Amino acid sequence: MESIANYEGVLDLPRRKVNILVIWFILIFAIQLAFGLRAVTSQYDLNNSLNIREDLLPVALVDTPGNITDQVLLLFVDGMRYDRMLEVNTPNIDRLRANGTTFSNYYSIQPSYSRVNYAGFSTGSTTNITNVYANAYDKELEIPTFFDIINTTDLTTGLVTGGGGWKLFLERSTDVFVKVKTEYHGLNQDSFIRDAALTSIQDNFTNIQMVTFIDVDGNGHEFGAASLEYAQAIINADTYIGEILDLYDSLGQLENTTVIVFSDHGMLDEGGHGGLAEQETHASLIISGKGIKSAGVINENLSRMNDVIPTILAMLGLPLAASMNGAILFDSISTSVKTNAIYSIQKAEIMLQHLTISLAKVKLLSAKSKLKYTNLLPTAISNITEAKAQYIAANYNETVTTSQLAEQNSRLLLSNLIFQYGSAEKLARNLFMIGIFVILTATVFFLVRSKIIEITHFEVFTKQLIIPEILGSVIALFVVVVMFVIGGFGYGTSQFNSISQPLIPNLTAFFILLVLGIFLPWLFVYLRFRKEENKPTTYKGWQKHFLRSSIGSIAFLSVSAFAYVLYYISKYGPWPNWLLPDIAEYYAFMIIGVLSSIIYIAAFVLMLIIWLQKRKQQIINQNDVVLDN
Repeated sequence: MESIANYEGVLDLPRRKVNILVIWFILIFAIQLAFGLRAVTSQYDLNNSLNIREDLLPVALVDTPGNITDQVLLLFVDGMRYDRMLEVNTPNIDRLRANGTTFSNYYSIQPSYSRVNYAGFSTGSTTNITNVYANAYDKELEIPTFFDIINTTDLTTGLVTGGGGWKLFLERSTDVFVKVKTEYHGLNQDSFIRDAALTSIQDNFTNIQMVTFIDVDGNGHEFGAASLEYAQAIINADTYIGEILDLYDSLGQLENTTVIVFSDHGMLDEGGHGGLAEQETHASLIISGKGIKSAGVINENLSRMNDVIPTILAMLGLPLAASMNGAILFDSISTSVKTNAIYSIQKAEIMLQHLTISLAKVKLLSAKSKLKYTNLLPTAISNITEAKAQYIAANYNETVTTSQLAEQNSRLLLSNLIFQYGSAEKLARNLFMIGIFVILTATVFFLVRSKIIEITHFEVFTKQLIIPEILGSVIALFVVVVMFVIGGFGYGTSQFNSISQPLIPNLTAFFILLVLGIFLPWLFVYLRFRKEENKPTTYKGWQKHFLRSSIGSIAFLSVSAFAYVLYYISKYGPWPNWLLPDIAEYYAFMIIGVLSSIIYIAAFVLMLIIWLQKRKQQIINQNDVVLDN
């Protein structure tokens, strides 16, 4: 029996001690910092998994269409909201409205940032193809712009701009390019743009001329869309538009020109844009002059930023790029029925190609789900084949009807496919996260139960300290939340319009959170122990409780931050790839993900102090043993 006991004693190996606090803070620090930095970089590139631009093939026109104009003047007013445009005194814009069509339900593509919609306008495409999701995007577009298409003809192009986005997207194919030096979100820059435009048009007249004004947007950011300054900026832009129209008239070119006034987004009454609200997305569009079907008409049909360029190309008689998923506004332009039939077939083939490629890219859906879409493809193909036969038979009205039916069906199926894919991806993310947590928890439980490891925590979570730790963390978090409410440190577009703006107020808030999180538990520890008989009598005696209570408080604070990280990941994915978060959530996650990591550094320092103290005490004890021997 004695030998058996000795044998069992040999097998009873010492357990490896694992400090759960060290593991927790290292893990949460790495996760939050990694995902927070990815949230920042998502403003530059989302690596859209459903981007189909590289797979698109050219879609040729079935015939040569006629053109109804060969001169276009594009007058862009950044941030001009539709209802505010109607409310202020704009005699020159009113003159264009009287001679053209006003689109009362014209909206930006999402999200309603400027550069996103510059790209959408320039290419006639949405974000899933342009891959431009934010103002931080700073590369040339990888798909054809309308200037690229015009550049293949004898028509000439001109661009006068103060905005970096238009330069970035259109300069490469512009014959006459004028960059005006302006201030970002400046308040009185349009007069310089007007002067440059008048000179450029006078000296280097081009078939396609674009002039971009920026003061309305600048005043909107500074004062809000409900302000007198915002209204005055629209009035000023109207005056400059009038001067450009007068120059065209004096050159004998106004009657030969299609004039388009448009904006990229709206503006909140309190200032800012980028979200989904009506005020932010409701933009302005007027198409006037040559080639317009009826004068003084208000078109109430829904239209978007990416619809304008396909419409202009149809008026010019030029083919669309395969990447252009915007619609052609046939009901407002005076193209012939034959021309409409030619473009309707091309649009139907483009959208069918978008649907087919997207369906092939979707990986998460089951074969059964994909089959539902695949079974509907022959109908669209059959409609296009029938439309081409109708065109050959010169039944142009029937061609338009059949082609538009195929196009609408493809759009509907594509929209449903993207929605279903998003839902499946979200479900897969959540199941994956749940699976990871279950496996990790089961692994730790097994290791502890098998006595392979022993969990330690610097004696932080003791019965005496748990209440002070919880109270300290809860009150610290409550104080910072109150600060945010009173100080208006919200994360919406009305508060912040760039990455740099939220840093100072949020750094201040996190510094206060850190101070309170560390020192409040000290107060509660003191209040709890001060009446006990064995209470510490020196600071060194209290220090043991103070250090551990602070670490525990930070640990509890980290739980709330980590909970938000999990929410964000479950909604958008750990590495956002095809859906840009709302700006409020993007800023919140960026701040919580990156800045709150600073708090954990304090926890590491406090744990290091405890470890050094223990190490020092061990050395003293060892020396005492040596002296005793």
